[in-house]
Amino acid sequence: MASKGTNALNVKVKRVALIEALHLAVKNRETRKTEHAKAQKDWEKTEKDFRASLIALVGTKKLTLKETNYRERGYRTEGAEVEFTFSMTGVTFPEQPEILRTWSEWQISQEITEIKNALAILGMSDEEYVSTSTYKGVAQYL
Repeated sequence: MASKGTNALNVKVKRVALIEALHLAVKNRETRKTEHAKAQKDWEKTEKDFRASLIALVGTKKLTLKETNYRERGYRTEGAEVEFTFSMTGVTFPEQPEILRTWSEWQISQEITEIKNALAILGMSDEEYVSTSTYKGVAQYL
């Protein structure tokens, strides 16, 4: 039967092993960043092609005009804006890659920076083991 209170976890982790694991984590993040950039470029092309295909659908039976909104632009610019809303049948929207839905480029870059900062601090230490609190601080990146 488990006890009701919270017990502190006291683990000794070798500093060298933690440094190796963090180097691997940086490498994985850099790979993810490269994959993210490629997926973003591919997604932008897919989305551009999809938008072009939507324009080609205007006037076909796949689109039904639902609503038209128009307005004059402000006094500083001339002209007007017209917005058409269509209901569509038989059109499948492209799905955004999972890496773009779950990670952003700044998020990956931020993690790389934080891991490199932790590596710099661990590199300055001459202790053989790191404390549990130090391990806890970087464990989320492993």
